[in-house]
Amino acid sequence: MSMGLSVFDTKEDAERTRKSIPPFRNKSIAAGSIDGSGLMQATPSKGNKTHRTWWRPENDVQWTSFEVKE
Repeated sequence: MSMGLSVFDTKEDAERTRKSIPPFRNKSIAAGSIDGSGLMQATPSKGNKTHRTWWRPENDVQWTSFEVKE
């Protein structure tokens, strides 16, 4: 099984998405390097053309290097 991580071009795009989707309103925004294995899939939505899903392998820990910005 793999997992997907939402990635945006800018912090403003992430904030706009967070405000518009109720379950995301209390979530943090983090920044980090997206290098390494995995696949990037464009998943634009209405109002946000920069959303991508970064599909990571099972048991991946690359996300642990991300730093919460808020």
